[in-house]
Amino acid sequence: SLFVGILVFLLGFKDDEHVQEILGGLQVFLIPLSIGLISFYFTFLPLYIFFISITSVLIQGTTLPVVARWLHLVLPEKLKPRTQADLELSDSIKSILTEIVIPAGSPVVGKQIVELELPKTTFISIIQRGDQFITPNGSTTLAGNDKLFVLSENADSLKKVFLCLNC
Repeated sequence: SLFVGILVFLLGFKDDEHVQEILGGLQVFLIPLSIGLISFYFTFLPLYIFFISITSVLIQGTTLPVVARWLHLVLPEKLKPRTQADLELSDSIKSILTEIVIPAGSPVVGKQIVELELPKTTFISIIQRGDQFITPNGSTTLAGNDKLFVLSENADSLKKVFLCLNC
């Protein structure tokens, strides 16, 4: 309505009574219309942007792995070297928790954990020594009758742990 009023003023119709009545009618009609369009814009534009964003994430998230395999950009899981982050963050690893008691006469008594050469897919989470619980690190020395709580990725890793501990 502002642009129509400026246009009428520029064209020289400012003194005509009928033009003034028409402009008044236009203002009564166009001002609520423009307010309605502005409120529609600010109400539904964020919803529209949200819908487009979610749709984009869903489409790209589901098609990206397929397209990467199609273009031969993905290594098979068996060929992909496992990084330390893969070992720590993977949901499938360390799914077996086992309690292992070190016998008093075991050859590993007095050795540090780092000397045992445990598989990288295993983790000694805690050692119970009598009434104490020890958070182990590589320099922790094993004692007789220690209870090791070992997290392993799979049964093969657990077998290797038993071999390393001579149990």
